[in-house]
Amino acid sequence: MIKKIIEDTHSVIWLDKYSLTNYFFYYYCKYKLPEQKNNIGMLERSFERIMFYGAKPLIFERAKELRENMTPAELKLWERLKNNQLGGFRFKAQHPIDKFIVDFYCHKARLIIEVDGDIHKDSVEYDQNRTAELEKFELKIIRFTNKEVETDIESVLKRISECLPTPPAH
Repeated sequence: MIKKIIEDTHSVIWLDKYSLTNYFFYYYCKYKLPEQKNNIGMLERSFERIMFYGAKPLIFERAKELRENMTPAELKLWERLKNNQLGGFRFKAQHPIDKFIVDFYCHKARLIIEVDGDIHKDSVEYDQNRTAELEKFELKIIRFTNKEVETDIESVLKRISECLPTPPAH
């Protein structure tokens, strides 16, 4: 079911449940809203906000701080994920989603990657509740320990790759 979520004099955005493919968005803006051609940039910015699932400005500020102070394990994994290095998928580090900040997020794959340090041993219940909240957005969450990332990065990357969708055969 397609649901209209925003309609005003400048934009109309349709969602298929929680997400909207780039192709559909581009097609809709280019061909269905010809009078809006000058506003496509504004519409694209509106579309980009969808991948943040309603995160507030304060969460964005905190995410920026976290990106500037990543742990050694997060930095090691980020070196292998950034710039579309893993199967051509784009990952974002310290990405805001609703009221949370996830370590890494791939919007196209709807995949969250968490790297847990020793502090998470004492917050198992919190992590379970957080995971349940994020799964309400139909996102997949995979977790690794700092030790896994630091000692066996290739196995970590293999597990992440297994969670990514395979491109259609041509």
